[in-house]
Amino acid sequence: KKISLAIFGFLIILVISVVAILSTTGITTVKLNKPISNKINEKNPNLSVKIKKIKFKFDLKSLNLYLETSIPEVNYKNLDIPINQVKAYLDIVSLIKSKPKINKVLLSTDEVNIETLKKIILKIKPTSFNSIIINKIKKGKLYLNLELYFNDELTLNNYIAKGEVKEMSGKINEKFMINDAYFNFFADKSDTLIKNINFD
Repeated sequence: KKISLAIFGFLIILVISVVAILSTTGITTVKLNKPISNKINEKNPNLSVKIKKIKFKFDLKSLNLYLETSIPEVNYKNLDIPINQVKAYLDIVSLIKSKPKINKVLLSTDEVNIETLKKIILKIKPTSFNSIIINKIKKGKLYLNLELYFNDELTLNNYIAKGEVKEMSGKINEKFMINDAYFNFFADKSDTLIKNINFD
């Protein structure tokens, strides 16, 4: 009984210690950098990602394990994308089965100026909204937080985009211009909400 209690007590302390480390400082590794980069490139040949280091952490609120990396080098069709931080949330059950599944990915950007945004838009599927940005917006700055949700085949199921636009100027028509515009936005597959709008 004493041996069993000692082993059980040791395991409890070990689990608590691991959870404490993962939920605070996390565990840093560089061994997964190349496999993850290769997997991303395999899924999308137009996308190249270079990661400096990856940190394993545990989210106590959602009880999820996630991978975190800062300032990765992201290149899409020979265009650098200014990503500040990436978090990839993993399904714990899938890890136990040795078939890791990503539930969602959170991306946050540094400041993105309108000229960079236009170059990115030109490389993706054209839409009427994209056309407005390319033809009507003259300058501005964008800050974006993006949540991407995936299915078992790592195909995008849904997304949620949140952010703000600052110092935006654009041409509505021959008579009207918008100057020094500021607003927040929220968007998903079905809807887009713009609020706190200020402009001249």
